[in-house]
Amino acid sequence: MAKTGLIIGVVVGLLVLGGGGFVGAAYMGVVKVPGITPKNKLIAANKLYGEKGAGAAKPGAKPEPKKVAKLTPPPKPKPVAPKPTHTIEPEMGAQRVADVWSGMESDALVAIVADWRDNDLARVLALMDDQKTGELLAKLEPKRASRLTKALQAESSRVPVEPDR
Repeated sequence: MAKTGLIIGVVVGLLVLGGGGFVGAAYMGVVKVPGITPKNKLIAANKLYGEKGAGAAKPGAKPEPKKVAKLTPPPKPKPVAPKPTHTIEPEMGAQRVADVWSGMESDALVAIVADWRDNDLARVLALMDDQKTGELLAKLEPKRASRLTKALQAESSRVPVEPDR
């Protein structure tokens, strides 16, 4: 009887192991069992083993060429703007022009300032010698001289703001 129990145990063990192996093979897609084998694994298994059916290549069909990803060059770095080597100080430029104009004849200045905008001209006139400014205004057209005098007044009344320390 001991032998019979041993044989039954071996047979039952083989059935359990065989059944487990069968279910595992079905789940992995090696054996197709509807309801157990996942669809994507079934297709993968068919392609792997060359079986006909869903996802299998047709006989005589040319294999599809593998798609190769196109290599794109890395983006070019954006150019970095150079740090400015200087700043623009309109007051310094106006002072330099005022110094030059103060030494010129007023008849020559009338021709020079003919195409200047009134606000730009008033900035320079505010820095010039008062006598030279008066000579220039006297030689200009009266309407323009009046506009320039008002702009000169506005320019001269500007007071620079002290930065907080």
